[in-house]
Amino acid sequence: MTRQTTQEAYDEQAAMEEFYKQIGTGRMILVAVSGVHGERGPIDTDTLTQQLTQAVYGVVPDPAPTISEIWSTALAELGSRTVDQHVAELRGADQESTTAARRILQAPWWRVYDFTATDIFSAVSGLDPGAAETNTFVNALVRKPAAGNTTVEAVAMHGNPTGSDALSFSIPADDDLTPRALWFRRLKAEILTHPTVFMATSPSSRSLWNALALAQPQTEAERFPRFLIAGPGTVADRSRIRQAGLRHIQVRPDEFAVQQLRPGLEVLQQGKRRLADIRVGARRGSGIKLVSSLVDDAPAGSVEFLKGQDPTWGDVKDGFAVKLSIADRIRASAQPAEDGRHRVVLVEGRAGSGKTTALMQYAYELHQAGRTVAWIDREATDPLPNLKAQALKMSADAIFVDDVDIFGRLGASLLRELSNGGRVLVVAAIRTSRSDELDVTFQSHRVSADELLKDEDLGHIVDVLHEHGLPGVLKRQKLRPEKIDKLRELCDRSLLVAMIQVVTGKRFEEKVASEYHELDSEQVSVYATVCVFESAIVFKKRGIEQEDLLQIVSGRGAPNPSMNRAINRLVDRRFLTLAPDGTVRCRQRTIADTVVDTVLKKNPIQLAAVIEYLLRFYAQYAADIRDNDDPYRRILIRLLNHSLMVSLRLKPIQVRDIYSTVHELLQDNFHYWLQRGEYELERGDLGVAENHLETAQGCEGGASDHFVLTAWSAIRLRRSTQSPADGSLRDRAFEAIRVLEDVTRRYGGASPHSFSVIARRGTEWVEACEVSLSVGQVDDIVRRILAVVEVGRRFCKDNHEFMRIADEFEPKLNRLLERSKGIPL
Repeated sequence: MTRQTTQEAYDEQAAMEEFYKQIGTGRMILVAVSGVHGERGPIDTDTLTQQLTQAVYGVVPDPAPTISEIWSTALAELGSRTVDQHVAELRGADQESTTAARRILQAPWWRVYDFTATDIFSAVSGLDPGAAETNTFVNALVRKPAAGNTTVEAVAMHGNPTGSDALSFSIPADDDLTPRALWFRRLKAEILTHPTVFMATSPSSRSLWNALALAQPQTEAERFPRFLIAGPGTVADRSRIRQAGLRHIQVRPDEFAVQQLRPGLEVLQQGKRRLADIRVGARRGSGIKLVSSLVDDAPAGSVEFLKGQDPTWGDVKDGFAVKLSIADRIRASAQPAEDGRHRVVLVEGRAGSGKTTALMQYAYELHQAGRTVAWIDREATDPLPNLKAQALKMSADAIFVDDVDIFGRLGASLLRELSNGGRVLVVAAIRTSRSDELDVTFQSHRVSADELLKDEDLGHIVDVLHEHGLPGVLKRQKLRPEKIDKLRELCDRSLLVAMIQVVTGKRFEEKVASEYHELDSEQVSVYATVCVFESAIVFKKRGIEQEDLLQIVSGRGAPNPSMNRAINRLVDRRFLTLAPDGTVRCRQRTIADTVVDTVLKKNPIQLAAVIEYLLRFYAQYAADIRDNDDPYRRILIRLLNHSLMVSLRLKPIQVRDIYSTVHELLQDNFHYWLQRGEYELERGDLGVAENHLETAQGCEGGASDHFVLTAWSAIRLRRSTQSPADGSLRDRAFEAIRVLEDVTRRYGGASPHSFSVIARRGTEWVEACEVSLSVGQVDDIVRRILAVVEVGRRFCKDNHEFMRIADEFEPKLNRLLERSKGIPL
């Protein structure tokens, strides 16, 4: 018995209202299958499939082959020359046929996935030079997805129709490592995390339903809106579309573009503004921001700050962040000297001591006083030269730098240049455990955020907690002095710890651990990944894009809807936060550190899995990138770092397994072998370390890289030191000294570690091999090392490590020199 399909009334106005609502967010993706040009222009993939099928079989069999099947069959049976004749019909876009495509590309899409296999979108750049300013055309067969794009990408998912060898119609495996496979994974992730619109000439198009198969099913509650723009089709077509969860806008895509995507339409302009705002934080040019803009754009404050979430400008503006006396001490230190110049103010404190909140409050105070105030924090991704140039251009009265330790040994240089000789007030925060990373000669006014809070401070905190209904354990104390005494007891460790213990009634570490252990396995994978990513041991960027996080935690498989549910659930429960730019973040960096230190390091299997998944993801995308300012490459370099591997306290076999998982991707990357070698050097396995460093030198660029040459020289010196009687090792050590001399001459202060290695390892080697060397050899080598140390004291005077090593080993070198002259000591 044939079942009747019910016909549902079509409300075009409601459908368009919902479409405009979604495209106005700036987060909508487009999957274009066909119909983006009129009757003229290239053929579509359904027509190509039919033509090739008839050319191969003479008729169209039932069931008809897919484009992927017939493509490979046609190439085998007909040959590339005949297939190229059909491919030629995918080309031929002209001014008239690209009218709709130009309208489409002018809309505020997050990204355009082009499944048409035609030149319809790429031709727009040739016909309209202005398109290149707003759009980037990407061949998915050639270029991998990249981070930090400022234009809308139109990604040709099947390639460029220049010939049969430039196209591919297969569906790549989820664990494939080709650029096209990475684009398919990204599309699957973005369909789960963005509103999506599909465009096709007909709702019965086989190519359309092949594309729709990439959209994995979700429940109604968690699904982002999905639209189909296609002709009306049959009653059965429309029923099928409803069953697929699509909102059907019943018009051909080219007609829709001309009628509904008109230039200047306010909702489209709104979408463009929002898209631009979203990408400001993600693009490479994200650097110094004006506090005035941050305050104006900030959402209202909330009690979440009092529960342990990172402070927002809304919390500061609306009084949720309590004003403490540390602000008075910062203000006093910020006063100019008699000559009107300011010394840099450095606020030091443990994690969770309230440094960021204090900086924000004083910055807001200066902003309220009409001063031009600039802000740099963990979201800044610009290279340091760009930050310095922006500071000069801004002419700010004051610049605040939160967590200057993220700039490592270059932090002091940045603060000096921002200060501009004391003409600009610079206030910076740094963790106490990281303050020794600043240059030894760096002069500043230091303010401790670890000083015990005054009774007045504690009283303010008590009042705010009561005002917002969060007295917690303080409720047990009846009198205000008793509450202050209790809070003082809790604040002995840090302000954040105290706030969480007051609100929840649990010790901070207990609270963090109990929250972690109450999560299900998928939520644990997500939460652990974000915590590791944002912890001090890894941190290179604030937050992970949701679509990237989804791919990471899904491992080698397709982006998993259940993992996306886990992400959304953690955001709903406020374990994680979802920023306006679409990045997922831990609610407080101190909590991320605590999860890593007190939970994950006790579960090395889980920790190793998180690092492996993170490293594999970023290696897939950044393996071929050489630009050190690229966001993906910066994260990859940090994850590969041997010091990070050591700090994780994993077993050597686990670390080697982690490195091995990306061997296929990075086997020709000298930095990969450098870090593997450095790790083995740290462990003392000098033979394996030397093997890895020799491999690094065999990779492109490795033979001239000063990090590789320095590590290689250190290994040779240590091996000879351990076996002083081995003449061949001694000869290789002589070569290492020569290489280090050359590196220090060429790179100077840019390679302080090279100076440290020749001073320390060179001295140890001479001491160990002194009896095997002639007097002349000892005298020559010692004088050469001393000469390098002398140069290092000029070039590396601000480097803690080198100055400490120079002070320790220079006297030993002088004693060796005296002994070589025969003078008794």
